[in-house]
Amino acid sequence: MKTCILFPGQGAQSIGMGKDLYDADADVRSLFEEAAEAARLDLAALIFSGTEEELKQTQNAQLALALIDSAAALVLRKQGIVADGTAGFSLGEWAALAEAGG
Repeated sequence: MKTCILFPGQGAQSIGMGKDLYDADADVRSLFEEAAEAARLDLAALIFSGTEEELKQTQNAQLALALIDSAAALVLRKQGIVADGTAGFSLGEWAALAEAGG
C-alpha cells in the first residue's frame, strides 16, 4: 500500500490547531521555537490562544499553517510513516515539496 500526505492550505487554519502535537512532542516544541525566532513572533500564542481574526490575516495564517504542516510531517516520520507521495493545496504545496525532499 502506498501512502500519500496531503497538506492543507490557507483557509484551513483554526485556533488550537496542532496543540496535541505540541504538547506531546519535544521536537515539535523545538520546531515552534525555531520558527518563532525566525519570524520574531510568538507562534504558539498566536496559534493556540490568539483570535480567529489575528490568525486569518495572511501573514499569520501562512506562517501558522506552514509550521503545523511541518510539525505534522515531523511526527509522522518519527512514527515511521514515510510518504510515497505528497501533495498540497495552495500554501500546502510548500510543505509537500519539503516533505518530498525537494
